[in-house]
Amino acid sequence: MLLSKALLAFSCIPFLEALVTPPVRGKGPPELYNTSSSDITSTSNQTVWQQQQQQQKEEEEKEKEKEENQTNSTAITASHESPKPLPPDDDTSPEFSTRAVSSDIFYRWRKTCPTLNVVLNDMDPDPNVYPRFGPAGRDRRPDPRVRPNSAYASMQRQKSFCSHCECNDQGDLVTVPRNPPDAALHCSADFIIQRCKFWYNCICQVAMRYPDYEPDTTIEEYQDALNRVPFWAKAQNPGWRWNPSNGNGLSMTWESLGTESTVPWSVEETERELVPGTKEPYYLEGPDRTDPNQKDLSWLRGPLSGYEAVRSGSYKKRSITGEEEESAGEE
Repeated sequence: MLLSKALLAFSCIPFLEALVTPPVRGKGPPELYNTSSSDITSTSNQTVWQQQQQQQKEEEEKEKEKEENQTNSTAITASHESPKPLPPDDDTSPEFSTRAVSSDIFYRWRKTCPTLNVVLNDMDPDPNVYPRFGPAGRDRRPDPRVRPNSAYASMQRQKSFCSHCECNDQGDLVTVPRNPPDAALHCSADFIIQRCKFWYNCICQVAMRYPDYEPDTTIEEYQDALNRVPFWAKAQNPGWRWNPSNGNGLSMTWESLGTESTVPWSVEETERELVPGTKEPYYLEGPDRTDPNQKDLSWLRGPLSGYEAVRSGSYKKRSITGEEEESAGEE
């Protein structure tokens, strides 16, 4: 009997020690240090609740971040926000459309040279009225009055070089590299360009184009492009209208010749007179009666664009006042 009680008391010793032994420092949360056994249970429950709240908060943040990533991946950037280059034309004002509708869809430069018979019959044969271009000893224009057959052959060969010259975007004749490098006929030297222009009257003329109408392009954008057609293209084609074959009767043209021109009709004087018999100073306006320069644009379509080769041994150039200025040719 005594032995049984002793064994029972001995087996209860670990349980009693656990109740009275404080937690080992460094193990467990700090709030349990020196905490009575009656508060341990409530403190443990509070710690578990805090951990659950923290875990729930982290899950919510992950879910929110996932939704934001999905939204960004499906976002579409508006097409009108993409930058577009300005058309490479003579007007760079910010008022025209930023769509890439270039005015050169309506025109192109085309090199034209009169035939040799026209050169011989309509241009002055005297070589002294023309500037000299080319190597020494061969820098004078051939004289068809002296040894006509030889002069004709020389002029025909010189003029054949002009077929290899090209027009740039500004309507000027420009040189072109030899292709192939040993080609006999070429336009790779500046004196060839000058001969073609001054000796044989080669120029760049505008040929108008009629592009198809694109439904995705607005009428306003087409009008902007037409307005930006260079002045000389407009001047050489007065009355031109764009009538696209697929436009269902659409017909458009530029709104004005332009503002960068210095020709007389864009700056011509006007005369004002008081209206007789009126109390207020009302005026009548109209062209100056002393202005002799009442003409259309037809002279711009001439082969020399304002110059005339005359047989008197000099050039005549129309000035902006309508008068003719003479300049003697080089010896």
